[in-house]
Amino acid sequence: MNGIIGARFLINTPARRRSSTRTTMSSLLFISLLTAVVLLGTVYSVYYDTFQDTSSAGSLAKSGAYFAARKNVFNKLFVKKAWGWTSVSILSLVLTAPNDDRSTSQRWRVVSGLRWVAATSSWFLFTTWFFGDGLLHRLWLMTGAQCVIEDINAGIEGGTPATPLLVPVNHLECYPQLLPASASTTTTSPTSAKWVGGHDVSGHTFLLMLSAYIIYLTLKPCFAHFSGADSISASARNEKAPLQKGASAVHRVAVYSSVALLVLWIWMLLVTCMYFHTPVEKLTGLLTGYMSIFTVSLIN
Repeated sequence: MNGIIGARFLINTPARRRSSTRTTMSSLLFISLLTAVVLLGTVYSVYYDTFQDTSSAGSLAKSGAYFAARKNVFNKLFVKKAWGWTSVSILSLVLTAPNDDRSTSQRWRVVSGLRWVAATSSWFLFTTWFFGDGLLHRLWLMTGAQCVIEDINAGIEGGTPATPLLVPVNHLECYPQLLPASASTTTTSPTSAKWVGGHDVSGHTFLLMLSAYIIYLTLKPCFAHFSGADSISASARNEKAPLQKGASAVHRVAVYSSVALLVLWIWMLLVTCMYFHTPVEKLTGLLTGYMSIFTVSLIN
């Protein structure tokens, strides 16, 4: 019996190919939705002049809206920890889904796990580490970003506050975790140094697109079977997902929580494009999002 199940797991049947085609079409529609959100937010930011040039020396919010402030609670608690929340969502869906003997149930868990690994690798390489800095930060440096500090002494002229003078310093000043306080070449705290200039790709656009997409991929089959076995169509049975008959209360909570998180990511993607980064930086964030989504989509 186990041999039969294993064989069915590996065989690419016509039903599975039809299911894959439907999945591809729905995925393209969802990617189109994410693209529309980015473009809508970008057009809004240009028309109403609400975008904040995060790579400029005097980067200030142009709008008084709550979501235009970096310290809004959704940005601090969720977006800043977006990949952690996304990983919890994927893990909860996979671990709480009902078990059965179908090969599709086994395959869904494997595919979902591999997609998460691919997405996590992409997130890590773009934002955290690629033989040093992440790819997005490397691009920022390659396009002219400089590490600077504000010259306190130049901030006052004749007793009147003036525009602070930004002084380029050793780039290590912008890596306080690598530079001991005693080794700092400035009289200010190492944390006062910041990057300015260059092309600062919108990392949040990239991250929120990828997070929303992988949650959608994992969540969609759960809803396709959510009403129970009696109402599942023949085509739905071919989906690479666990049978949802008798889904536990814990799994239902995982599903509804993931839906809420998905909606939040789409909303914060819109907010990011309305209030942060230049239009070009948001478009390059969109392109990097496409690249990572394509990588995840190869696992099917």
